[in-house]
Amino acid sequence: MIKPATMKSNVLLFGSTGILGQFVFWELIQKGYSVTVVVRDKVKAVELFSYWANIHYLENENISSLTNELYSKHDIVISLLGNRISHAYSIDETGGMEFFDANNVILEKSLQNGVKKFGVVAPYHDHNLNKLSYFRNHQLFQKKIISSGIDFLIINSTLLFSSLTRQIKQAEKGKNMVIGEGKAKVNPIFDGDVAALLVQNLATVKATFNCGGPEVFSRLEIAEKLQKFISEDFKIKKISPLSIPTILPYLKFRNPIMHERMAYFYFVNRHDFIATPMGSLTLMNYLSNHLGKKLKSYENMSLLPRPLSIQ
Repeated sequence: MIKPATMKSNVLLFGSTGILGQFVFWELIQKGYSVTVVVRDKVKAVELFSYWANIHYLENENISSLTNELYSKHDIVISLLGNRISHAYSIDETGGMEFFDANNVILEKSLQNGVKKFGVVAPYHDHNLNKLSYFRNHQLFQKKIISSGIDFLIINSTLLFSSLTRQIKQAEKGKNMVIGEGKAKVNPIFDGDVAALLVQNLATVKATFNCGGPEVFSRLEIAEKLQKFISEDFKIKKISPLSIPTILPYLKFRNPIMHERMAYFYFVNRHDFIATPMGSLTLMNYLSNHLGKKLKSYENMSLLPRPLSIQ
């Protein structure tokens, strides 16, 4: 029987430099875990994590090049890679690998080297949403985790507050938009609430949580709230639901990355994404108190000093 990972275990964290990743890192440090982050951006890594984490740089390599020794030193592996479509084709943290391939490599290496627990955060989905390959791939990967025999923690979250950043920028320019009447509903959740849920349940054996925030909005209501918060000088633009399918075949041929993002945008704006409310922070409180603030606090972090180790 696999012994469950306990407090103050060694954690190998992938995807740490994103907004969600920074919150997960902060939660881990506060709970007394020893954390190694795998990164490519040296400047950002030192700014965010120096003195409180071991930093492993990928340099010009990709995730498949990481050694067995690195994995064997850690009790827990957490991957946040590909948890949102906006990052689906980024090479910043994988060294050029597609994120689903990278996650498969990370899982296989974890299994081969005695890692006790595997944690992952993914977008909330159910069988009705698997028409889109992005959600189908997440489900297939999670099935692989569960069938592998490793102890696991899977967190499936609805729309993260940080994912609204681009829409906020569009609202500033008067380009805030919804598809059709914007009736599809979602209960978005604060990234920090997802991070807390993840870290608080690391000792829970083989668990899956589907989580959302405390409030349910239609996509139009979210757009209106963002627009009102940023500027009431502009109106919400409504895109005909017929216009996007007509350009998707063209994009698939000319720009596959943009095709995937547009297909995702079209899909999520036409389907409800409502999961069990587990978050506590409301959208307006987030906008009023958290938007644009640095996630780290040197004053608080200095109470938990750790020597910087660059591997």
